Amino acid sequence: MDITLTDGKIAGKLQGKIFHKLAKKSKHLFRKLNAWGVDYEVLNTKLPSDAVIDVFETEERLHYRTTVKHFKEVGTVLHFKEGTRDHYTQVFLPLSEWETGEHLAPLSECCAAPMVVGGAQCENCGSKRELVTNL
Repeated sequence: MDITLTDGKIAGKLQGKIFHKLAKKSKHLFRKLNAWGVDYEVLNTKLPSDAVIDVFETEERLHYRTTVKHFKEVGTVLHFKEGTRDHYTQVFLPLSEWETGEHLAPLSECCAAPMVVGGAQCENCGSKRELVTNL
């Protein structure tokens, strides 16, 4: 299921209890905190409190993973505006607070690819993964 922002843009996909988000480090990393951000409204109203956040960074092809609970407890809330452009309120979590790697297991689905018994290839990172149903 697509999770959308207030302006209608897609923030990511929620599959079961995993929120998948794509990010490009050169464009989306908040350098001042060395952190990934998630829209405040998405984090607090659209994701289950027991969900996992999985950010796939497309340049280095790495997954970054944490829980919604940890993100809320440790994250920093900021609101940015550039002239008339509003980036809305976001919560940022430093990279040091994430699990990271090419393939973090277990996930119930790899990235945004639907999985089948026997495995499937991930559309985002190209890895061949077996279906794992336990978090």
